[in-house]
Amino acid sequence: MNVAISNVVEFVGSSLNNGWLESECYLKAIADLALTADIGFLDVQFFLFSRNHSAIINLIGLHYSIASLHVPVSKALLVILLHFSYG
Repeated sequence: MNVAISNVVEFVGSSLNNGWLESECYLKAIADLALTADIGFLDVQFFLFSRNHSAIINLIGLHYSIASLHVPVSKALLVILLHFSYG
């Protein structure tokens, strides 16, 4: 699981072009996360919602949580706000 998340973070980092990410790379990152069955919302919180990562990685975590894990938008946003307020 950590390896899958690390691979996605590395892939996105290498695909960034002056801070921009092509839509197919963005969608591939989310799809790669979705193919790994054991990544849950706590994993996203610990490994993708991070000040150490770019905003794009955080956004991928948010979209993955909502679209694949079916986390309610309000809960996902609250976790992000709390995480970045105290984290």
